[in-house]
Amino acid sequence: MKPHLIIKRISLSAGESGAGDSYGSLDGLKILHISDLHLSGRSRKIEKMIDTLSAEAYDLIFITGDMIDTNGAIGWCADYLGRLRSKYGTYAVIGNHDRFDLKTEHIITFYWDKRLKLNDIGLLRRKLAEKGVQLLIDEAKELTIGSSRLAIFGADNIFGFDRYEDKTRFALEISKLRKNVSAMRDGCYKILLTHVPDELAEIKDAHIDLALSGHTHGGQARLPLIGPVIVFSRFQRRCSRGLYRIGNFHLHISAGLGTSSGTPFRINCPPEATIITLSAKRIIGHKKNRE
Repeated sequence: MKPHLIIKRISLSAGESGAGDSYGSLDGLKILHISDLHLSGRSRKIEKMIDTLSAEAYDLIFITGDMIDTNGAIGWCADYLGRLRSKYGTYAVIGNHDRFDLKTEHIITFYWDKRLKLNDIGLLRRKLAEKGVQLLIDEAKELTIGSSRLAIFGADNIFGFDRYEDKTRFALEISKLRKNVSAMRDGCYKILLTHVPDELAEIKDAHIDLALSGHTHGGQARLPLIGPVIVFSRFQRRCSRGLYRIGNFHLHISAGLGTSSGTPFRINCPPEATIITLSAKRIIGHKKNRE
């Protein structure tokens, strides 16, 4: 059975951080969050999903990484994402598959030569920019929307097979992320984009409003009444997809549109896009991470 696209719509309060009326102009702001296209070339399946999503206009569009698996997909990726319309901009961050070509054969050879083939991030940035998509790699962007200000920070994704074994490396990544987030200007509604949600478990006290992430594919295989079988994240099965409260901020994890070439299937976990509408009112009903 071919997976069908699920479009989820959620409302999120922009006023829970205590900024009061300073976020009033963000009321009704319409955000599209997508992730994990995993393009290796032309994909009619992804193309149909993008065409479905392009039927609506958005205020902001965020893509949280793993757009491509190979360099050969860069042109198609830019073309697809360029079809989506946004009033205030479309922003993307890179994931592990964007930076490294993680074809099965390259992963196998990595174990003896310890080298991973790199994708051309510079070319990806240029082609996306030609289509109006800004790639943020440890970069910030500040917008003025009416009388409100909104700050976006796109975190780099440094992937390695020693990511968790090398505790020093992971600690340095967290330290860098804390520093970058702290540099975001006060008085703004702050949005953090990062492909892998793992780092967010370490910065629960960060003064941001919303974090957007992907990587998990929603578990990709889910069992009725049980949920995901396994989730490749430090959150594990507790946070696989959807909206959560993590410390000071909301976290939304996208289940993604595609799958990697190594595991080209989804079981009870269809492709998903989320439309988040900000509200000046307090919204009750999101899930909360108990950790």
